[in-house]
Amino acid sequence: MSSRSVSSRSESCRSESCRSIRRIFASSVLRPLCVWGSVGLLVTAVGCVFPAAPSGNGRTLFSGDSVDDAAPKDQNPGEQAAEEKTPDSLVIPAPSDGQLPPTTPAEWIGRTAPDFVLLDSKGERHQLSEQKSDIVVLEWSSIVCSFVNRHYSRVSLQATSRSYQGKGVTWFGIDSSFYPIAHPIKVEKWVADRRVPHPVLLDPEGIVGEAFGVTVTPTIVILKGGKVAFFGAIDDDIWGRKSDSRSFLIEALDLLLAGEPVAETTPVPYGTSVAYLSVETARRAAREKARQEREAEAAAGSSPKTPR
Repeated sequence: MSSRSVSSRSESCRSESCRSIRRIFASSVLRPLCVWGSVGLLVTAVGCVFPAAPSGNGRTLFSGDSVDDAAPKDQNPGEQAAEEKTPDSLVIPAPSDGQLPPTTPAEWIGRTAPDFVLLDSKGERHQLSEQKSDIVVLEWSSIVCSFVNRHYSRVSLQATSRSYQGKGVTWFGIDSSFYPIAHPIKVEKWVADRRVPHPVLLDPEGIVGEAFGVTVTPTIVILKGGKVAFFGAIDDDIWGRKSDSRSFLIEALDLLLAGEPVAETTPVPYGTSVAYLSVETARRAAREKARQEREAEAAAGSSPKTPR
């Protein structure tokens, strides 16, 4: 046999082997890939027609699932109901007594105070109606108010609070400014550094402060039996320079503890305006509107004029 015939036979065998390998590769690899690729396209199409929906607990619901299937099996209805708790910030208006809503501190005297729920700087929940004391002090303050910081730097409010809490009076500080939203750690540090002996409630949305009509800090509201008995300033020393200042707060508490009414004359609160979130939101919206108007005017002025 010639070398040429042997060479041609070898090439024929190699060609046949290559064809066999290609057939095996096509049947075992390419064909399944095509099938699974078709399935993937089908799933994608179904997903577009029947989009997935969130179940509310982190799992995705598809068209064949139900909410019951997605719910954790180890959670009973009682535990689910416990998760639906009362909001952390809530105001419950007082029952209408047929009178117009009070608009000034003097008009609040003798009126039923609205109930509310707030968290304090430590995250603990407090509701006004759950307090057992007959007398409750609501002290509106702010950690960025110079008037409030003056009283706390002299330790006068801390001493007064401790003294009257020992006599059965409940005392709450309330911050109705939006400042705690951005600086919660600073609020907690302020309370700790000044050793405030009572809970400081955070009202960052301003719903409680606005319900009472509080406009400045510090402002003192004293309740007796759920009704407003005092609404006014802490004392008559606006700038902190008097050596014989008169404390309206202490006078009112002493009268109420003795069972006597507080004088009808209400000392007007002094201090720093409360930085309500609603006011800040309106201010920012007005500023943004003015910016957009300026940009529109600038764009109109820079646009080329159409020749006549």
